[in-house]
Amino acid sequence: MAFVAGVRDNGTATSRFLDENKAMESKAAKAVRVVGPSQGGTVRRVLGEIGNFTRVNQAQLAKRNAKGGADTAAGQRAVGLLSRHGDGGINHRVIEGPSLASKPGMPIVSTTDASASIAQVEPLQPSVVLPRWGATRSRHYGIQAYRQGQTGSAAGLLYPTGGVSTRQDAATGRSMSSLLAARSAEACRGASSSGSVEEEEPCTNIDFNDRGDVRQVVDYVEDIYDFYRRAEIQSAVQSDYMKIQPDINAKMRAILIDWLVEVHMKFELLPETLYLTTNLIDRYLAKKVTTRKNLQLVGITAMMIACKYEEIYAPEVRDFVFICDRAYSRAAILDMEKKMLNTLNFNLTVPTPYVFMVRFLKAGEADKRMEQLANFLVELALLEYSMMKFSPSQIAAAAVYTAMRTLGRVCPGWNWTMRRHSGYTAEALEECASIIAKCHKNARSTSLVAVPDKYSTLKFLEVAKISPCLELITSPIIID
Repeated sequence: MAFVAGVRDNGTATSRFLDENKAMESKAAKAVRVVGPSQGGTVRRVLGEIGNFTRVNQAQLAKRNAKGGADTAAGQRAVGLLSRHGDGGINHRVIEGPSLASKPGMPIVSTTDASASIAQVEPLQPSVVLPRWGATRSRHYGIQAYRQGQTGSAAGLLYPTGGVSTRQDAATGRSMSSLLAARSAEACRGASSSGSVEEEEPCTNIDFNDRGDVRQVVDYVEDIYDFYRRAEIQSAVQSDYMKIQPDINAKMRAILIDWLVEVHMKFELLPETLYLTTNLIDRYLAKKVTTRKNLQLVGITAMMIACKYEEIYAPEVRDFVFICDRAYSRAAILDMEKKMLNTLNFNLTVPTPYVFMVRFLKAGEADKRMEQLANFLVELALLEYSMMKFSPSQIAAAAVYTAMRTLGRVCPGWNWTMRRHSGYTAEALEECASIIAKCHKNARSTSLVAVPDKYSTLKFLEVAKISPCLELITSPIIID
């Protein structure tokens, strides 16, 4: 094993490192004589460590030589950098870097030939900036992306624009998912249209003030409601499912839900629980034939399941046994729970009119009085079997529209903001709004008074005492 001494720039050998190399060689020779053949692996490891130590010393010597001597050119290296351009093409740029020998602190590997060297990859210089994906160009998608307009910034209006840059995205707080969704929507519009895009009306950004609230999930709220619209179609119930029920009818269903409204108030449950309870009842009755004797058992079990899904502190089974005056035992309720969950394939995540109504009331800038009136109208619609032919989003939109008309807030009316977020025009809500107005008119003349009594209290601002909008029954449509 031989070690090559370090060499200065003028070719003079460094005697100090040469002496150290010789001393290491003598130590290695002694180690070979002391250690037997069976320990040859250990000897090789010792020699390897000695060689590594020698290379480190040579590197330190080369570092000192580089400071005192002249720089020696060791060649130029070519680095191909990918530069992204606006047209999506890729070009290669050749950048000349400094020589290997002029790089301070770079180790030089010596061989038996002092003039030979091993090429090593030089790190990039600070002046070279590698392009980062997504930051090399502005994101021009050619879409009708919405941003905060300068003209309507005070009013919170969103105006369509041809493209959104990276800086504008940071200012508006739009996420990549929303940009991609907008790009996909533009592609769909381009495929369906003949080339001319109809100019949209100004639309209020209803989520502008909630950008800092993580609970409002502003970046994903549009995607969430798009999912709700697809899910409501998949979880829809046949509007004539009572045909398969020989022992019950729509009147019995209304009596059951009216009683469940009272139970809902007794337990002080969340609004979502009542809507999910009604959904579970209808979906179960559409698949299983139920006798009149077990109809109340189906209703109380559906509410228990909805409580477990929606409530933080759900009532216990014994509470439901007590509330139904011990008409059903604990075992009967638990057995019906298993049957209902298996029939529904444990699918409890379904959109109800409540989730849509929350969004539509926000778009309509509703106050507390209008909010309670819309809730009152939707709960009246829950009792009506004829409302099964409408989707949950249509029922919620019709209830909000009816509340606007009832309170005399038809101006500005069902404007572009309401049409955009609800997905319905005033003409599409004509039939549903007319039925809801009739339910409001007949609320006090029927024997099912749980909902009117509930919304006649001060807690709900006594909205049940508001006179119904009779114009919706005769001439329902008013278009702004």
